[in-house]
Amino acid sequence: MAQFIAGALSRSGAPHTASIGMIGTLGAGMWSPGLEHLQPTANTTPGLLETLRFAVEFIRQGARYVVMEVSSHALAQNRLQGLPIRLAVFTNLSRDHLDYHGTMTEYFAAKTKLFAWPGLRAGIINFDEAQADVLFEALGATADCWAYGLGDPDWRVADCQHVRVTSITALPNGIDIQVRTPLGEARLQPSLVGLFNGARCSHWVCRWKRRSRRSIRARRHRAACR
Repeated sequence: MAQFIAGALSRSGAPHTASIGMIGTLGAGMWSPGLEHLQPTANTTPGLLETLRFAVEFIRQGARYVVMEVSSHALAQNRLQGLPIRLAVFTNLSRDHLDYHGTMTEYFAAKTKLFAWPGLRAGIINFDEAQADVLFEALGATADCWAYGLGDPDWRVADCQHVRVTSITALPNGIDIQVRTPLGEARLQPSLVGLFNGARCSHWVCRWKRRSRRSIRARRHRAACR
């Protein structure tokens, strides 16, 4: 996931996004199209000291932003306690870590910690997930709230911006997506397949919208999400 977000940001044209540091399942390093400069890490989410060491190196290489996969294991173990996290994203919850957490309740409780993080400035949440409202409630009063998804929600959160995929069309080399945002509509053609990747691209739109207040009505954005 980290490489997907870092790649989309680096090609967005937004200020200071040409150089992006990333830490995740594939390793840690400066994002590049071939991901050829990544260093292996012992865990998806390293400990605090190792993460800070990577961050210092990213800054030396010109990065202004770092995209990081924060695992539920790391959150449950307080592995990143003290790290300044400014933006949190929730994509989905599956049953792949029940060997560690034991129950879905404990698994979700670990995820929720990220949205109650001290100093968090914004949360981006998939509102297609059944428990999304719990994460909204965990956000601090000063944090921006963004919701995204494929469906048309039967509820809306006050003071929360909504980004929704209104249509997805399969293409020979990817998908064509129409996205409705608070300021208008956007069109993306990522080189990915599947409905879930349509949702992923809509949370990229949430990030882009936070970085730019320009209207995106009728603009066509070609995000090569590789």
